[in-house]
Amino acid sequence: MRASWHQAIAERFSGAGNFVGEQRFQIGDWIEGAPGIPVLADAVASITCELRHAWEVDTHFILIGAVNNLRLSSEEAPLVYRNGHFGTWTNLAVRAVQNSFASAPV
Repeated sequence: MRASWHQAIAERFSGAGNFVGEQRFQIGDWIEGAPGIPVLADAVASITCELRHAWEVDTHFILIGAVNNLRLSSEEAPLVYRNGHFGTWTNLAVRAVQNSFASAPV
């Protein structure tokens, strides 16, 4: 999980800007987690897993892994993506409530 200040990194990994491969890791402070696995040093949490199963479904993959390392390193709010917007749990929840009131019949 990334902290709220990691939006630029999250956008690189989402496909915005057409960054691929090593280009995605050109910003941010990356360290080596499990052998050969890059981990964002100041992430709110990082989880490394051993891949057990993978299924391709349309344009996505479903991955099942056995957790071999969990690192919690911050009290910061995690960066969340919902309905096309980045934010924290709180500001995205407020946006959802505002949207529900805006679309409610009067």
